[in-house]
Amino acid sequence: MVACVSYLENVDPEEMMEVLVPTYNKLMAQTDDYEIEDKLSGYAWKMDDDSILCLYDDGSFCWFQSEETLAWYEGTYSLSQGNDAVDDLKLHGFFNEDEFEKQDKFLRSDVYYLTLDTDTVVIDGDVIGNDTTQEYSIMIYVLDPTQAQIMNLGSCEDGTLERTSMIYPD
Repeated sequence: MVACVSYLENVDPEEMMEVLVPTYNKLMAQTDDYEIEDKLSGYAWKMDDDSILCLYDDGSFCWFQSEETLAWYEGTYSLSQGNDAVDDLKLHGFFNEDEFEKQDKFLRSDVYYLTLDTDTVVIDGDVIGNDTTQEYSIMIYVLDPTQAQIMNLGSCEDGTLERTSMIYPD
């Protein structure tokens, strides 16, 4: 036991991750029988453009243009994570399993597929009806509980998310 602890104290954490992350991801790809924590729902996320995406616990969302809440989208969202997210992303042609297995930074359990179904648009306090639900799909890698990387699957633009305070429409 002392020898193991002594050895682990001298191992470079980055070298350890190069081995552990791919191994973990291969194991997780082979089973659906594991519990993973949802790190997105119930939180607000500030984006690079200062917009704020609030994912409420009840399955609804508001995406505010800014903290001033003068303009926003609202509707419902669906979220898959881990193997389910990978399956959804593969279905839409946005996931390369071979490339993912080569990387050593992202855990499979931290892959999310988020779909926002927008049914209302509010501009300067005026509700603008939306006859058709507009779907907006996003892939997210959660880096830690307060930060994530995001990719808009429609435009292939990427960015970062930072957890912030939840806000609600006026």
